[in-house]
Amino acid sequence: MQKLKSSWNAPRLRYSLFAGGIIALILLLIWYGNLFTPTRLRIDDVFYAPAETSDRIVIVAIDDDSLTRYGRTPVEWSRAVYADLIAVLGAGNARVIAFDLLFSTTQPEDEVFAEALANLRQSDARTRIVLADAGINFNPNVVATDDSHVLTYSDRLPLSPILVDNADYLGFANALTDSDGVIRKQPSLIQVNDAQGVSFSIATYLAYLRIPASATSQIISAEGDTLNVTPERQLTVDDYGMWRQYYFGSSSIGEDQTFTTVSLSDVIDGNVDLALFDDKIVLVGLSNNVGELDKYRVPSSASLMSGIEIQANAIESLLQARFVEPIAPFAQASIIVLLAVGASLIYARPRWYFKIVLAAGLIFAWFILTSLIYSISTVSISLFDTMLALGIPLIISVGIDITLETVQRQQKEFLLSSLQRIAEQHLQLPQAAQYILEDVGNIVPKATATLLVSGDNGAYHYFHHHAQDGKKSDSKIRTQEVPVLIQQATGQKIIRETGRTLIPLAWQNKQQGLLVIEHPKQTRLDHADEQLLSELTRQLAPNLENMRLYEQTQRQKSLLDAVFAESPAGIAIVDVEGQVVQSNHYLTLLLDAKADTIVGRSLPDLIAKKADDDGFGRQLLDGIRSRQNFDLLEVKLGQTSARIDVAPLQHYALWVVVVGDVTSLVELNKLKTQMLRIASHDLKNPLARIIGFATLVEMDQNLTPEQARYVKFIRSGGDEMLHIIDDNLNLDRLRSGKIFLEDVDFNRLVSEVCASHQPDTIQKQQELVLELPSEPVHVTVDRSYISQAVTNLVGNAIKYTPDNGKIMVRLIVEPKQTRFEVEDTGYGIPAESQEKLFTEFYRAKSRETAHIPGTGLGLSLVKSAIEAHGGKIDFKSVAGEGSTFYFTLPKGATSK
Repeated sequence: MQKLKSSWNAPRLRYSLFAGGIIALILLLIWYGNLFTPTRLRIDDVFYAPAETSDRIVIVAIDDDSLTRYGRTPVEWSRAVYADLIAVLGAGNARVIAFDLLFSTTQPEDEVFAEALANLRQSDARTRIVLADAGINFNPNVVATDDSHVLTYSDRLPLSPILVDNADYLGFANALTDSDGVIRKQPSLIQVNDAQGVSFSIATYLAYLRIPASATSQIISAEGDTLNVTPERQLTVDDYGMWRQYYFGSSSIGEDQTFTTVSLSDVIDGNVDLALFDDKIVLVGLSNNVGELDKYRVPSSASLMSGIEIQANAIESLLQARFVEPIAPFAQASIIVLLAVGASLIYARPRWYFKIVLAAGLIFAWFILTSLIYSISTVSISLFDTMLALGIPLIISVGIDITLETVQRQQKEFLLSSLQRIAEQHLQLPQAAQYILEDVGNIVPKATATLLVSGDNGAYHYFHHHAQDGKKSDSKIRTQEVPVLIQQATGQKIIRETGRTLIPLAWQNKQQGLLVIEHPKQTRLDHADEQLLSELTRQLAPNLENMRLYEQTQRQKSLLDAVFAESPAGIAIVDVEGQVVQSNHYLTLLLDAKADTIVGRSLPDLIAKKADDDGFGRQLLDGIRSRQNFDLLEVKLGQTSARIDVAPLQHYALWVVVVGDVTSLVELNKLKTQMLRIASHDLKNPLARIIGFATLVEMDQNLTPEQARYVKFIRSGGDEMLHIIDDNLNLDRLRSGKIFLEDVDFNRLVSEVCASHQPDTIQKQQELVLELPSEPVHVTVDRSYISQAVTNLVGNAIKYTPDNGKIMVRLIVEPKQTRFEVEDTGYGIPAESQEKLFTEFYRAKSRETAHIPGTGLGLSLVKSAIEAHGGKIDFKSVAGEGSTFYFTLPKGATSK
């Protein structure tokens, strides 16, 4: 067989480095060509986070109330309204009043408005007025060749001359969206024909600094991509002079306001404190109205933002010098290259699932780092390009793994053929070991191989293979060396010694054996041979384990067959119709049959015939068809009392039936019942005398308090013992089937029982509420037992409900049954105690109920009484919240 070598790890890093370089080049082309711009912009919007404002801006909103009062649009309003607004804001000593409104039409009231503007400018507050201007017909093809970086329009919207003459600044309110329809940038300089102006936000900022409009051209200067608005404010602008503002919050709605916003109508009416405007920038514009058209998409808000709010964010950016600065192109390109190449190298070695986890971790860490950089310096690093630089290498790395896996698969054909030959040996270890050693000899023909395979009780099977070239001596491993070698190779790593290599055979962290390769001392196994042998042993280990498990399974099967055959109980496997599929010897003895006559016959019929009662056969067959675990007690099979237990065998559509001889247990139970009846009757009369005399003594007025307390203890203990005896006798009578039926008004019975418990509820200040039908409810029952059942349930509810609690007693007549319920607001029953609640002498105790006396027979007696009448009893309870006990009596059996 041709010698094969593995080439799995060698090219991995080289391929990954090459792939990283190609990915980096492609990503640089995408970034430089500005491809996928909308996606890039939207992803970068995640950097925006709410930030504190300087509280130097107040928005006077033309909202729904203002529009309702003064007109549908601000264009229709009388300019006298703005004159009134100016007067109020001037009285509030506003520092700047900026109108984000276009006064493009001339109205008769312009003189009134202009006079108000002139008076305000001459006041002691020195308030500056900024009016909005607008360019028309933007020409995107006109880009300045010098450093001016301006937006060029062919014309401007005409404004009212008298208003323009009385304003300090004109600011262009034009806004341009990015390719995805989102406003992220603000203009700086606007060129209209031969005239140049500034944007609305910059004009308002200069007005706040009280810099005259005439000095604008002297202060604003450009240096490359930097626009100096003032010596303290530099903006990074693009070819059109656009700069990226910051958004300090989402659109202001209701109380969730980024900037202080008041209604224009409230300002004019004097409903706003004038101190709010003191030394502030007051922006007037449309906001917070239903029909507002001046709304735009912004990166920081899922809802649209009004134009006046966008201007407020831009002015706030200038006030705080908080601008979104794109990272330098060279730095962005360097980051893309480093991330693409670095990620390719990082993903080179791990398995694919670790690659995914690692990539997720790197992307998350990079997002946190870029967010931190943005929050500190508002420098924006393109998340789109950098995330691609971290994600695409993952896909390429997985592709490299697939390619190398394909190459390696060709090398593993040898292993597959070896495994196939071993699998064909039908789990015969000696023949499989021979083939294994032959394959080892083909891989390393100049070495001698020994295979040690673990057996039972610490023993090892030993197989040996000679070197094929005849130059190496046949140095078999001595038997005493085996434990030492096994102890050396307790893990899964290859152990290299001088002249010998140990390769463990492990499967699921369990040592299956050891392959010992002996070679000339001056040589070592070739790395490729070593890896191939390691892979061979790794693949063979499960087969060796299967051989061992096969032997164990055969022994266990023999043991189970012996247990089934020799079991001291009768066992049968039956199908869904009760036909016997398999049975043991003891069952044939119980049924007085032969083994060959039982298989294939109906087990319910055999048991009914032996018991001379067709009812047992029907019960057994019905139980099998119900697909549930069930049992039949005290089935008489001739002179033998038997218990039959049935359980489904999941996934086989078969059932196991166990018939056990319980004759001795039945006799013991009869003896116990007889002894209990005798003891109860014999104890009842002397106990009654004790209680009677204790009652007489208790009536003695000359007893000391301590004597009276002792006598009370005697009488109480006697009553408790008498109650236990009565419960035992009642249980015994119920089990014997001795009940005396009569027609009873259930409604009246419940009322009488509840009336007898009225003193107990009064003592504990509890509320006992009865919800009974208005008409009599007639049932045919044993009055004493049903009365005792109702008494026990009501009494328990009172006992286990704390003071001031509530007990609800209900009697409900349903179509097929009569239902009785007792609901309380008591301590409730712990979940772990609910399963055994109806067991005799069992009491569910908790810290709250430990002091409450009881025998544990009450609920067992109630259950027996109800079931004797063909009814059912159950409860619902939550610890700490209360319980509801209820039973039903079927109409067909008990009512008229």
